[in-house]
Amino acid sequence: MDETNLLNNIVKISDIVKPVAATLSNQPYGLSSGNKTIDDITFGYQPTEMTILAGRSSMGKTAYAIDVALNISKDKNVLFLSIEMSRKVLVQRMLSNLSEIKLTRLKTNDITKEEEIKLQQTIVSLENRKLLIDDSSLLTPAQCFYKIKNLGNVDFVIIDYLQLMVSGERDTGNLTQTLDRICQNLRATAKYFNIPILVLSQLSRKPDERQGHEPRLSDLRDSGGIEQTADVVLLIHRPSYYEMREINIEAKDNGEAYIFIAKNRNGATGKVPVVFFGETMSFREINWKF
Repeated sequence: MDETNLLNNIVKISDIVKPVAATLSNQPYGLSSGNKTIDDITFGYQPTEMTILAGRSSMGKTAYAIDVALNISKDKNVLFLSIEMSRKVLVQRMLSNLSEIKLTRLKTNDITKEEEIKLQQTIVSLENRKLLIDDSSLLTPAQCFYKIKNLGNVDFVIIDYLQLMVSGERDTGNLTQTLDRICQNLRATAKYFNIPILVLSQLSRKPDERQGHEPRLSDLRDSGGIEQTADVVLLIHRPSYYEMREINIEAKDNGEAYIFIAKNRNGATGKVPVVFFGETMSFREINWKF
């Protein structure tokens, strides 16, 4: 190795302090999640940063990711790497989200004439989004890197989800170490391309066993490295999910939901109430009016 190359990335503080300071007042926000309350705390999705969105199974991780993708892709190029869900199902859910027509009725084509008109308008709107979908299975961090590189103009990446990725390296048989390496590689990818990456992740069963079922950072499944590597960690909690599962399976989902900002490397943490609409698989911000 040429030893002179080791010095290429070293800069004097005097050469960068003014340019960096100038950016503080220009655009403090990154890409918007679509939820102003969350953006005010996290400053949006920032370049070079990796955000983890975690929750128990069926808590709404993909639904939230779709909300974010639809919002950002209005004017920025979004790459949605859907390891779990097929592109067909993903698009069906996007159409339901945007049109606000029940997903079950869209799938059975049980819609009114008025809704048919709305659906056609929604199709046009979705076609105009700057959104790329890749539903390849067994995605590795290296493949993710080269997809971004070859596309050449990606502003934001969503990966659904972490535990379905493979390292692409020699298998040590240690799942924790494998997930740690995957997270480190994804974080390095975000930094290399100067873009934000949102990675969905499963939580362990610990919230199911806990009174109140509220998730914690320590519930991140199979890896302490997820928490350590991520710049921001968001946790989804829907109390109605547990009420329906444990008390009355026929109970209606009242929409109560929370996004826990459990880690925020460059800011505050907090608990943000949102509304979950199960019929369209979408989350919406609560607009407080007094």
